[in-house]
Amino acid sequence: MMQDAARESRKKAASEDADYHSTRISESARVIGFGLLAAYYGIKIAPDALIEDGWLLSIVGVAGVATVLLDYLHYWFGYRLARTAEANAEYVYNEGWGPLWYGCKVLAFRSKQASAFAGACALLILVWCS
Repeated sequence: MMQDAARESRKKAASEDADYHSTRISESARVIGFGLLAAYYGIKIAPDALIEDGWLLSIVGVAGVATVLLDYLHYWFGYRLARTAEANAEYVYNEGWGPLWYGCKVLAFRSKQASAFAGACALLILVWCS
């Protein structure tokens, strides 16, 4: 009995920790995405930019847009997943469209991280090589 209570307590703490970090990752990716867009447009419109307008700058811009779009999709798929659970009698996520929404949500979450990282690396290289 005591072991079960301790295990449940650890499980709850781990779940809360994962939720916290997931939220922070999402917030950070969103900020990075908008930052990449700001850097892209700032460099694009600068009349005497020291950084060349080339394919690396395009990667920065595309990564910024992709990160913001994937952030939105991550939350939209989460909303659809919650609505699916709400619509069934047991309030479970694995009925009907649930598995599809869950898979899309996970894919969007991972993809926005990859996009933010790739864009930040491209911007770092662009600045480093200028």
